Amino acid sequence: MRALWSVRAWFIGAVVLFVAVAAVWAWAAPRVYEATATLRLIGAVDPSGEQRSPIAAAAALLRTHDLAADAITSLGLDKPPYRLSPTDLFESTVIIREVAPDLLIVSARLNDPRRAAELANHLADAGVRASGALGVDDAAVAIAQLTRQLEVARERLAHAEARLLTFRRQAQLDLLRSDVDALLEQRQRRNERGTVAEVPQLATLYERELEQARLQVEYDAASRVYGELFARHEEASIAAAARGNVLRIVSKAYEPSTPVRPRPTVLLAAGGAIGVIAGALAGVVKLLASA
Repeated sequence: MRALWSVRAWFIGAVVLFVAVAAVWAWAAPRVYEATATLRLIGAVDPSGEQRSPIAAAAALLRTHDLAADAITSLGLDKPPYRLSPTDLFESTVIIREVAPDLLIVSARLNDPRRAAELANHLADAGVRASGALGVDDAAVAIAQLTRQLEVARERLAHAEARLLTFRRQAQLDLLRSDVDALLEQRQRRNERGTVAEVPQLATLYERELEQARLQVEYDAASRVYGELFARHEEASIAAAARGNVLRIVSKAYEPSTPVRPRPTVLLAAGGAIGVIAGALAGVVKLLASA
């Protein structure tokens, strides 16, 4: 203990240094505010008539691409400094949690507390409107129609993908075969006619590239149609799980007064702990070096 006490300056210096670094970090880091709106699922009747509480379907309804795009456009979050996309919105900005069998929490995190509250309230209001957009009967009919269309689109996509993969494999084999033939031909004759003989091969290669491009366009179109139908089928399924305006706003989001990030107390405590460890290691190294 006396030996460690002799290097107490290392402990104090390391603690002061890391606490100061943590304090500067907490002061300079951008503030992030979180605003939260709470929704309650009053009740729902599915197409079979059974009473249930589809909280997962209600949460999925709030995570749809259309609601996110509408919120971003309405609040101007697609412009600087945010430049958010619907995908970014649910990855880093909006958090939707199921906190109870009938409660949803919609939290928005932004560096502007007013915008955070507006975003959470906008999504909550849009979710309430969307939950009653279709009745059960309409949703059931829409699901049946979309299911048939989805099956046709899935078959077209699988057919287009199979044709594209088959063509690519065959093109690779043909390319390898033509490379081997060209090498053998170059070994047998080293004159100008070899250059002329490669022209038909270039024409064939150009035709293959055009065919591959056509198949790729066909596959991309089938994939896009399938994706759109799948999204519509999902939204119709969600609507079928609800009847009427089952979502209700329990509490609106208000402008937060304190940020959720950074947390000064946590940073200062972490800085002090790291400082103690660093000071102890430095002190031990100094003692070993002077022994």
